Amino acid sequence: MNWVRFLWSYISYRKDLLVALFLCALVMTAAELSVPWLIKEAVDAILGATAEMNLDRWLLLTMSILAALYIGHVLLLRIAAQLMLHCSYNLRRRLYATFTPRRCRSSSAIARANSCTASRATPGSLRTRRGASCTTSRASSSPWSV
Repeated sequence: MNWVRFLWSYISYRKDLLVALFLCALVMTAAELSVPWLIKEAVDAILGATAEMNLDRWLLLTMSILAALYIGHVLLLRIAAQLMLHCSYNLRRRLYATFTPRRCRSSSAIARANSCTASRATPGSLRTRRGASCTTSRASSSPWSV
């Protein structure tokens, strides 16, 4: 798999978040591109060149665009963080499935210990924490009991 396909499979895991990120970026771009127009309108209102925009209306419009920019930045960062979280989790899951043997994929810690470590140990003998070997019987409920 080349790096472009890998990157696309990584990013496109959650397509809904990717679309939301793209739409948020478009809204942010439109709001940022309106700033030079706002400056032009403010200069025209001060000089009296146009009667359609007074300074009170300009201030209201500027504050609303700044609020949209702030909310857009917050949403953009949160959506990007969620996208990275979900995509990284999917990548970790794919790598875990690739490199871990199927018999060791149990969700329970006890089952994992029994299936992975008990298969390597000789039947009837276990190692204690200090390294001394001990033998257990089937009637014993714990390998640490004396």
